[in-house]
Amino acid sequence: IKAAFAIYLHYIFLNTTIRIYHSSIMRLDLRFFLCCCKAFLKSNSEDDQNSYYNLLGVESDASTDEIKRAYKQKSLRYHPDKLTQKGQRVTESDLKRFNGIKDAYEVLSDPRRRETYDAIGRQGLQWVENPFSIDPGDMYLNFASSSVFDRSKIYMIFVFIFAFLLATPILICLQADEDLGDNITWAEVFIPVWILEAILFVQYIKFLHMEAERPEGVSPEDWTDPLPSKVERQKGMIRFIMKLLFEILLVLKLDDNLHCEWAYVFLPICVIEFMNLRKLRQMNLVTFISEEDYEANFEQPYSSLSQADKEKVLNEKGIFVVPTAYEVVVMNEIKKKSTSKTLEIVFRVVFLVFLTFKLEDDIDWSWWAVFIPIWISLFCMCSSCFSDFARTQDAVARASADPDQSISGTTNYSSIENTSGPGISDDEKERLQEEFQAASSKCCSDCSSLSVMMVMLCLLVGKANGAGYSSLWIISPILFICGFILCILGCAIYCVKDWPEDPQATGRMFGGSSSGSMAADDYNPPTYQIVEPSGTIEGKVETTDLLGTNNEGGKGSDPELGQLD
Repeated sequence: IKAAFAIYLHYIFLNTTIRIYHSSIMRLDLRFFLCCCKAFLKSNSEDDQNSYYNLLGVESDASTDEIKRAYKQKSLRYHPDKLTQKGQRVTESDLKRFNGIKDAYEVLSDPRRRETYDAIGRQGLQWVENPFSIDPGDMYLNFASSSVFDRSKIYMIFVFIFAFLLATPILICLQADEDLGDNITWAEVFIPVWILEAILFVQYIKFLHMEAERPEGVSPEDWTDPLPSKVERQKGMIRFIMKLLFEILLVLKLDDNLHCEWAYVFLPICVIEFMNLRKLRQMNLVTFISEEDYEANFEQPYSSLSQADKEKVLNEKGIFVVPTAYEVVVMNEIKKKSTSKTLEIVFRVVFLVFLTFKLEDDIDWSWWAVFIPIWISLFCMCSSCFSDFARTQDAVARASADPDQSISGTTNYSSIENTSGPGISDDEKERLQEEFQAASSKCCSDCSSLSVMMVMLCLLVGKANGAGYSSLWIISPILFICGFILCILGCAIYCVKDWPEDPQATGRMFGGSSSGSMAADDYNPPTYQIVEPSGTIEGKVETTDLLGTNNEGGKGSDPELGQLD
């Protein structure tokens, strides 16, 4: 009896432990969703009358069988066919009520959906199952009425992300200055990198085996796979593996666990750059022409060619035919960017060669000389930003002066506010302004990024040449920018106020009437008093008749205007 009782107690203990274990870790996605997104959900997502449990008339801890019996009873009572059989007229409210009962049963009969519903309510369930149904207006209103604690969780998530991303650069700087001690290895310094790479590796594996399903009712000819091709995904996986291999070789070399030349350490980076060059080479060698130009040059309509002949034209002649001349200009702009990226890769490879020779002590150059390819690359990138912006301005000026001229590709625009050409419409002016603003914004953002990079590289080279400042100064621009972003996020998260739903309160917010509109009768003009200097120390205050309302010969007789006196 003692043994049986002990076994029974042991079974109860294990069963309770398993239940607690499953309830705590079974739905970590819900816990994460509640932690991150609770501020965007309604504090009381639904009234008790509209909850799924009340629609079925069951308790929140009802079993699956009880839910099924309740649904059958509700169906027999509220089903439209049953109502029609009883001679009742089925109204819109009847259909809405039955659809609500049906939705409640579909959710509560599914254990996973029921658990999601119990945790985050009907709106949260809808957002989880269909993210495209999210209404930004509802999210803003829910967030504006959320508690400080829920907002703090969102802010702490941003802080954690920034801290995690900045942990490795900070640890590298401290290790370079030998502030972490002699017992810390470079492999331990790169622990945040290994964690991030492990997460990315799992995601790459999932992405590699991901298959998009064709929607029902869409023919294979009309459907386009949204995912990249299998070959492109495999190439992306190879790039990731090469980058991971470089990090491993670099750590082993810094810890003196790998006795080889630095050229072997940088070999994976060279493989990645070679793959990028090969991808850009296809774009650089292709000539883009329109179908009209093809027909004029080859005296044959391009549309009459078969698919094999089109591929032959592309492979043998290097000609890629696009429908219109506008697309030719667009593709030529993409080709120019491809050429500039090719030059950037060449400069990076040359820098790797110089860096390898410097680390192996094969050349006795200053670090400023070793970074010459990087300086040239940054100068070319900055010049390219300004040249693109200048072309945009020139194209806008030409379009403004000659409205009949076709504007191509990088339609580029200077100030158009005062443009009054006879052929320029308001829509055209607006389009030109938008493209000009986009070009100027891109130029400013690119130049700012390059400036920050230039400052960091100068600090790095100065430190490599023996400067006495801490290595943390090298990443100080990044730390300053991240701190500034966190301050802005804090203001955006904590300073959002709840928008009053009462129209009377909304009207009072703007100084209007109780009806929510700005009534002219409610406006009381202020009283102006002008102080005129006098010979005394105290001065003299006189009321000045600003509008002449008190002038006997004037026309002003409005009592409202008289208040201005």
